[in-house]
Amino acid sequence: MLDINTSNSLPAAHSHEAVETLNTWVHDSAARITQQLSELSEDSLRTLVHIAATAPAPQTPEDSVRFLQTLISLIKEPDTNTIEQTRRADPEKGEPLCISPDEILFIPKLSKIEWDMLHQQRSRMQLIQDYKKATMDVETIVAAHEAHTQSVLHLQNVLPESSWIQPATADVQALQQLIKQAKLIVIVGGDDHFKSMNPYLDNKLVAIVNSDVAHSEGAASYFTADTVVTFIEQIKSGKFLIEDWQRLTVMVNDTKYPSAISEIAIAEENFKFGSRGRINSTNQDSTYKGSGLIIGTGYGSTGWFHSAGRYLIPEIKPWARTLPYAHWVEREPYGDLHYPHVTNGALTGGEELVITSSMKHTGTLTIDSIIDVPFPAGSQARISLAPEPLHVVRSLE
Repeated sequence: MLDINTSNSLPAAHSHEAVETLNTWVHDSAARITQQLSELSEDSLRTLVHIAATAPAPQTPEDSVRFLQTLISLIKEPDTNTIEQTRRADPEKGEPLCISPDEILFIPKLSKIEWDMLHQQRSRMQLIQDYKKATMDVETIVAAHEAHTQSVLHLQNVLPESSWIQPATADVQALQQLIKQAKLIVIVGGDDHFKSMNPYLDNKLVAIVNSDVAHSEGAASYFTADTVVTFIEQIKSGKFLIEDWQRLTVMVNDTKYPSAISEIAIAEENFKFGSRGRINSTNQDSTYKGSGLIIGTGYGSTGWFHSAGRYLIPEIKPWARTLPYAHWVEREPYGDLHYPHVTNGALTGGEELVITSSMKHTGTLTIDSIIDVPFPAGSQARISLAPEPLHVVRSLE
């Protein structure tokens, strides 16, 4: 057992009790670390060996405690099983056991051409000329437009009894009312469109359709325009499963914002300026300085979070979207990366990540790259696992 002597820094009446308390904590922490070490991958073990070899030896009892806390935080890994957890519909939660086509609301995106026609008041031919002048990939833009519009027309023809609404042109209250009335919301588009609809989908069953499989990653999508038609036949008789995708709750200066399904990012709005602030969590209390921070969910662990963290934490692999777990990482951290500088950490149930801004210019917190919140110096963000997940449906197969 590591013996920590604090008698020189604590009042005599309390020093013995404090030493015993700390020794007990160290012993319990060592046992927990030993167990966790036995479950780590080779990549994770190599990372810890590097930390142990490069970190300065703790000089004080406080340093010893912080070093053990850091190790525990670093080796907290999500479940390596990336299989999504599924369940059947629960009537006690108000979830329908069966869904008919007239109880379904389709929400399609606008293609780039449709979006630019709406917002620039330009014709299709004018836009194509604009794209050519800008040396854009016109062929891909047109092909993506055709694929998406064909998917929408196919679904409208096959399912005429279902409702449709275009959020880019609809009144927000009308959108919310139709969502409230429907038993299933079908998002037709790509990942960005899905994320833009996430704030409106609380307590609803959601199906996600990739309308352009040739040009869209569609990481969130389980269906194409063809396969979702087959699926809708199945849900008439209750043949579907539900996945509860973990989201993140965020409050900035006592104001609650919509939950994030993918990630929360914090940085200077102008990327040429460094981002800085303070991070507080269960096992972390330190400053950060670099390009910014990203806090990712299981859904986000394959996207921006993965791109930002692949070099700092190669041992962290994408995890299940249903796992109650998130992870934060610094983007391009500046300065000495040796202990006690911690560049990433876990966020699990019951924990809260508190980030205080020390931005010098125009700090911004962005939710799923959709909602931007001012985050100037002195602002404080509180981030935790959201109690209400997103209910995503999939087929039984």
